[in-house]
This record gives sequence, C-alpha cells and structure tokens, in this order.
Amino acid sequence: MKGFGPREQGDIDTSFGTDGVFELKIDGYIVDPGASERLRAMARTADGKIMLAMGCRIEFQGWQYGLARLTPTGQFDPSFGSQGVVIEPPLPEETLQGAQPLPMVGGTTVLVLRSQGSDTWMITRRNASGELDATFGINGYVNLDGIRQATEPGVVKGFAIPAADDGFFFVGTTKNAELKYGGIVFRFDASGKLNPAFAGNGYALVDLALGQSGRVTDAVLQSDGKIVLSTASLPGNAQIVRLLPSGALDPTYGNAGRVVIDGDGLSDRTEVEKLAWWSGGLWAAGTYASRNARTGLLVALDDNGDIPAAFNDGKPVQIRYGENDNDGGRLAYPMHIEAAADGGVTVLGSADHDRTEVKRVIVGRHLSSGTLDHSFGSPDATGTRKGFYAIDFKREAFNFIFFGVDVSKDHLTFEILSGDGMGGSNPDRVTVERFFAS
Repeated sequence: MKGFGPREQGDIDTSFGTDGVFELKIDGYIVDPGASERLRAMARTADGKIMLAMGCRIEFQGWQYGLARLTPTGQFDPSFGSQGVVIEPPLPEETLQGAQPLPMVGGTTVLVLRSQGSDTWMITRRNASGELDATFGINGYVNLDGIRQATEPGVVKGFAIPAADDGFFFVGTTKNAELKYGGIVFRFDASGKLNPAFAGNGYALVDLALGQSGRVTDAVLQSDGKIVLSTASLPGNAQIVRLLPSGALDPTYGNAGRVVIDGDGLSDRTEVEKLAWWSGGLWAAGTYASRNARTGLLVALDDNGDIPAAFNDGKPVQIRYGENDNDGGRLAYPMHIEAAADGGVTVLGSADHDRTEVKRVIVGRHLSSGTLDHSFGSPDATGTRKGFYAIDFKREAFNFIFFGVDVSKDHLTFEILSGDGMGGSNPDRVTVERFFAS
C-alpha cells in the first residue's frame, strides 16, 4: 500500500498470495509461462479461480505442457491435479507447451497447446479436477492441422474464444508454402468436433493479406453471432474484419467486410491489438507502430464499420496520458480494452519509457467521444482526477514480460516473467501479482 491513507487505484492487494505476489514454482521443474499470442496465458474462472498455462521441463530434458489452478486468494488449489498443478508428458514426436487456458461451463478448461519444435498448434480439455477428458476430440486432443486438408496453409499461432453455446472458436494465423500469412476461424462444439454449420466444414480461411510477418491479434463475438477480427500487417495498416455467423465476410461492414485503420499521417503504420464489443458498436485499441517511440491509438466503429463523427471528429485518438514518465506517459502497447454500459471504454496498456524494459502499466478511462473521463483515475495537484492512473513495477533486472492479464471491477491481476534471463544472481521468476482497480 502507498503510505498509510486510504487505498488508491493501482495499490497492490496484499491479501493476494504473499503481500500481493504469488510465485509459480514447481519442485523439480523449470517453469516457463504460457506462450500464446499476446497476454492470454492466464484466465479467471466463473468462481474467481485463476488458471495458468505453462511449459515445464526437467533440466536438460524436453518441454511438457502444464496447467495450474490458483484459489482466488493466490494459492495453489489442492483440489486440482497434484496439489494445484497438472503436468503432462509430451505426445509422441511433439514437445508441447501450455499456451492459453479457456475456462468453460461446468468447470472444464480448454487448453491451447503449441509445439516448441514446430508450428504445430493443438487443443485439449481438462475436467474440473484436472484430468484429461478423453471424450474431447480424438483421445483428448485436436490437432489443428490434422483435421484439415494437407494442401491448406498451416496454423502457426492463435487463441480460443467462447461461443454463445458450450462450444468455442479458435482464431488463428496461417502460413502457406510461399510464407504468406492469413487468417482462419474454427468453430468447435463442446466435444471438440468441428461444427459444419460454420462455413460448411467447421472452419473458414480468411484472406487478410498480412504480408510475411502479420498476425491476427484479437477477436470478439457479437451478440448477433457475427465475429470480428483485428490484425497487425507488415507492410500495411491494421484491418478489422467481420464475419457473418455462417463464416462468410459481412458485406454490410466497411468495404465488403473489411475496415482499414489508417494513421493520422502519411508515414504512420497502425496495428490493432485489442477489441471490445458492446451494443453500440466496437472499440479497438492499437499502436502507431512506425513511430519512434511507439504510441497508442483508440478508435470507435459503429455497426457499419464507420468511425462516428462524434468520436474525435471521425479520426483515431492518439493515446498519451500525462506529459512525463512520472505522471503517465505514452501507451505503447494495449494489453486490454473493456467497454462500459454508458458507451465509454477502459484501456489498459504498457508504457513506453524509451528504453528496453517496459515496466509500467497505465489504465485510462475514455468517454464515448474519445476524450479522457475525469471522474476516473488518480488526482492531480488540484484534486482533479486525470482520467488515468499508473502502476510501476519496480524491477532492476533486464527480463520483464507480461504473459497474462485479468481485469475485474475491483482488481487487475498480471502474470509476469522477470529476471536477468541468464539464471544468475537475479534468475528468471514467474509471478502472479494483483492490484486494486477501484
């Protein structure tokens, strides 16, 4: 806590773990955080428990995938696996790491897996006690390339989101023989089988023209069953694409289903990282990636894919919180975005300090117009709230990477890898840390 006064937004919650910190250590194993696509290695269950995807290995041996469950107060949950942890030996010819946990109805967890030695991506499911569900897919596993024609582009990364029923979507990035990247959306039922009502065979390939280093960054499901994807392309600006419930591009959205998020200058290149949908439309947070230093952007889109004129005169907002590092700073990379019922939005992201280690998170609240909400955040010298607050992670080591983030009304919870990257005097450690959000 800061000082002895009332708690503030951004104060550490000392009731979690040990003084606000849980360190992920497993006897006999080296632990690596989940390695999914951008901040999805941690998820909260409906009853407030925390699922952590990870890789585990015994020294000088190959990786195995792991899944841990913590209690809401930041301790291993002894009712899950072996004292809170499941570690699975690798499948034949595969070296798999846990990448993303997706808690499902009934206490099960869909777990996205990636191979350390290839571009193979797989999915499995664990029941509420941590046991493998052998009824899921084939003997408990789904190989995302094995269920499709070998001539189609391979899946090289991706993530899962829940569907409106007990099933789920896997949204991925593909790579073909010419090293061109594109998108793919799978629709699975609760048993891990493809749902043929989607795109006729259970999955839709989406031509996104991502270049040779692009990726699908996020996806949201609207209440009408339409699916919205965002991208980071190289070269080129970010696209936001909407699919109908059938898996086809939505011709009523943008230009035949596609919206390009242009920068506010001829030399700007944009990336959209996070999406949030609400009944009034879509929020998207991203980055002016070609700027030095990188600067965040925020944009609102209506149901037609247009930026409303009432939002910053129809242009993206450049995100800059405060005028110096002690106050706020540029938001270089959006980590989470959440729409509010009143049409506003909360943006959470890491700051750019013009140095290698990014060790600050900034949380800002914006009105529907894009301007800062001055009923939110830490107060300035006059007592007026700034519309944002910052959390500083005081680390001296070189390694510092966010792998997971969970946002609730009362708390911000992060999974972090920190250390010197060399296993020396300040070795790498994986921690889960919780802070007050209200």
